Amino acid sequence: MEADELAKRIMSDISCVFRREPNIDEFDIIPVMESQNKSPVVVVGTKMGLECWCVKFLYLYVYSNLIKWRQRKIQADAPMVVEWTEVALLLNAGLLTAWNIRKELLSRGWISDRDELRLSKLILTHKPKSAEVFCHRRWVVNRITEQSSYNRSNEEELIKNELLLSTIAASHYPNNYSAWSHRQWILDTLVTDSSRVEVLFNELKWSEGWVQQNVSDHSGLQFRQYLLTVLVKHLSESRQTPSPRSTSLPNVVVDGKTLVDLLVFELNFIHNLICDFPGHETLWYHCRFVTQFLDSLGALETDSVGPICKRTKIDFVECVRLGKTFKLEDEIQFVNRELPDASQVHLASRHLRWLSHAFGTPQQPSAS
Repeated sequence: MEADELAKRIMSDISCVFRREPNIDEFDIIPVMESQNKSPVVVVGTKMGLECWCVKFLYLYVYSNLIKWRQRKIQADAPMVVEWTEVALLLNAGLLTAWNIRKELLSRGWISDRDELRLSKLILTHKPKSAEVFCHRRWVVNRITEQSSYNRSNEEELIKNELLLSTIAASHYPNNYSAWSHRQWILDTLVTDSSRVEVLFNELKWSEGWVQQNVSDHSGLQFRQYLLTVLVKHLSESRQTPSPRSTSLPNVVVDGKTLVDLLVFELNFIHNLICDFPGHETLWYHCRFVTQFLDSLGALETDSVGPICKRTKIDFVECVRLGKTFKLEDEIQFVNRELPDASQVHLASRHLRWLSHAFGTPQQPSAS
C-alpha cells in the first residue's frame, strides 16, 4: 500500500506538470537508482524526466488499475483513466490496451485529437521506433481527415507536422523502419491531389541531403526507392511532366530532362557516395536497385557487354529516346575502378558477381 500511495503522488506530480506546462516536448528516463527524498519528476524548461527508481512500481500501479477498470472491477472517472493511460504509455509505449482505451476516450469526446497528437509526439521522443505509437497516430490522423471541419489549410499543416515528426524520429534512431513507413503512409494517404508530383520531388531532394549524412541507414535509401517507384508509376499513368519552373526539383528535371535522366542522376549520386564513404554495403544495395530499375524501363544498354536476353523497350512518357540510355559497361567500369581499394574489394566483387547473374556480364574484372 505504501508503494501505491507513492505512485499516486508521482502521478499527481506528472499531471501538475502537464497542466502547468502544456508544451512539454521531450520525455526520458533519468538514471537515478535511489530515491533522494524529493519528487522523481524533473522538469527543465519544456523537457521532462522521470528518475528510474520509481518506474517499476509506478507502472505496476497504473497498469493494474487500467486492467481492473477495463474488467469493471473498479470505478473511475474519465480524467483519472486519462492520467493512467498517459503514465502507462510514457513508461511502455507498446501497451496496446492503453492505446485502445484512449481510442474509446477519443470517440466519446473525453480527449481531443490535438492532445492525442501531442501525447504521441512526446512519447516518440522517448521511444522513436515504437510501431504502436505510429499506428495509433495514423488512426488519429484518419479521424481528423474525416471531420467536416477538415480543409485544405488543415491538410497542409497536418502533412508538414507529420513529415517533420518522422524526420525527428528517424534522426533519433538509425534504420527507423516505423518512422519511414509513417512518412510513406502520409505521402500515400494525404498527398493525393495535383501537387503530388511536386511533393514527391521535394521529398526526393530533401532525402538526398539526409542520405548524405546517414550513409549506413538503409531505411533512408529504401525511402528514395519508394519515391522513385511512385514517381515512375504516377507519371507513367498520368503522362505528366514536372514543371520546369519549380526550383525545388533536382537539376536533371528542372532542365527539362526525363525520368530516365533522373535515375541516371540517382546512379551517379550513389556512385559518388560509394567513393566518398567506402565500405558501406547499404550503398551498393541501392546501386543494384537503380541499375535494375533502369533495366525495367528499357533504358539500360547491354549490347556491349555480351549476349543476354533482349528486352522490349517501352514508351515511357516519351522518356526513352536515342542517346538517353545508360550503358551497363559504365557500371562495370565503375566497379573495376573500386576493386583496388582494400575497403571496397569485397563489396565491389560481390556487385560484379550480381551484375553477372542479373545481366550475363563477365565476372572477372577487366584488364584495364
